[in-house]
Amino acid sequence: MNRNLTALKEVAAFLKGRNLKYALIGGLAVGCRGQARFTKDVDISCWVDLGDELAFINAVLEKFSARMEDAAAFAISFRTLVIEASNGVPIDLALACFPFEEEMLSRATSVKIQAGLAINVLTAEDLILTKAMAGRSQDWIDIQGIYDRCGPDLDNAAIESRVLAVAELIDTDEILTRLQECREKAEE
Repeated sequence: MNRNLTALKEVAAFLKGRNLKYALIGGLAVGCRGQARFTKDVDISCWVDLGDELAFINAVLEKFSARMEDAAAFAISFRTLVIEASNGVPIDLALACFPFEEEMLSRATSVKIQAGLAINVLTAEDLILTKAMAGRSQDWIDIQGIYDRCGPDLDNAAIESRVLAVAELIDTDEILTRLQECREKAEE
């Protein structure tokens, strides 16, 4: 088992053991829904109710090492807890709290990554949304990979609806235009 998958198995077991709602996001999720690519870390979104952050953070930090001094304060401010697995692989735990994030986590499906390792992964449509919201160059490459692999099976109306639902957080016009370009390129 490669180092990232070992780390993923470790953190997923921790979250499952506490009956927490979570899903794989980021590069490893893109490998499940789009095209495999190199990634150095494991990215997971986990539901944490507002007001429960400190208890969650403390429980995680009892099991995993922090990757920065005062990781708890960083997590409270930026809703991302930066830790590492016992094998040293970096893990970013996003603390989900918005209704749209809860909906995404509820739609996540279990994907068999390899024998003995099935993980909840955001749907392709939700992964496209999270990548579009982040908007980095690599995110748009990842989005194109998802369109190239899943194009005809994607629910484009759902993607557009979800983009519009978070309009106060992002520039929807630019994102919808770029998503249309990705769809068209995948159809070529």
